[in-house]
Amino acid sequence: MDHFVCLLLIRLINLNFCHQLRNVPKIFKHYEAIFLLSIREGENMFVMGDRANVQTIQVLSAPFADSELNSFESLRCAYIKLLSSMQPKVPHSGGYNPEYVTKLNKVQTFIKTFREESNIDDTYYDMDFEGSLIQSKKVLEWTQTAVDKLGKQCPTFHWIFNLIMDSIVHTTSNNAVGGTSSHLVGVLWINPRENWSDIDMYEFLVHELGHTLLFLHEWRYGLFTSYERLPDTDTFAKSAIRSQMRPMDKAFHSAVVATDVLLLRELIIGHKGKRILHPDTSTLVSMVGQSIKSIREVNMRQGILTDYALGILDQCEDKLKKVGKEEKICLHW
Repeated sequence: MDHFVCLLLIRLINLNFCHQLRNVPKIFKHYEAIFLLSIREGENMFVMGDRANVQTIQVLSAPFADSELNSFESLRCAYIKLLSSMQPKVPHSGGYNPEYVTKLNKVQTFIKTFREESNIDDTYYDMDFEGSLIQSKKVLEWTQTAVDKLGKQCPTFHWIFNLIMDSIVHTTSNNAVGGTSSHLVGVLWINPRENWSDIDMYEFLVHELGHTLLFLHEWRYGLFTSYERLPDTDTFAKSAIRSQMRPMDKAFHSAVVATDVLLLRELIIGHKGKRILHPDTSTLVSMVGQSIKSIREVNMRQGILTDYALGILDQCEDKLKKVGKEEKICLHW
């Protein structure tokens, strides 16, 4: 089934389902005690919030459920069927946990799809499988260990990561440390640098999980009023991480996931310590603020963002102000 036809059907089917959700989904109530162990009262590690994230996963997955979504396993099964319907050419694990992929033919399939997207994107990634299997296993073992270690500090992260990440793959690249893609939702590509610490790995995982959560919210609500206009330079805005003018979808994602990283520091791992992947907190807060300002200015002229997307920007600004106040950072963008 065509990707957009499938998405339209999901939204139509879920109109009635969404209407029936009065407060929070049953799946969240079942795990609420676990989710709230690692976060302060009233705060969440991701911009959209834990309840909103889980509700979106449930709403998207509901049409593919064989039974009531009242456990991690039932939700995971329905979610994998969702991914298979939306992305029929992408391999899926079919299991209850993410697959740390080492089979060469599967890795090559992921490389091919990432390459195809980067060819029409604003950045080309020179992905290849030039490393040894031993190297890949070492990287994937570190990744899995980091997921578990961060998960002990933040069960919310562990639960959602293992729910929506389906395949983790390592390939080499000279110009990128990994990433996710709107054409491979649920797939995480990782290529960490040798000078990374566990802190960098934690921030990478939260950064890319934030992208994946945004992809899912985009499937449910839509973030942009016109996808045809995204390649138009008139709709470009300043990205938070690269501080370059990029297509609006890339700039918007950058501002949100950079805020997720700041929330990770604020709530879980702290702001001190050397970082390789992301700038220090004071610099990153300023970069995100400047990006949001640019995004809003472009949107005022072009009307490219939906109301839902603008609401997410409001949440980002609110989180930035809280981090700035806690860390005594002057907000001057």
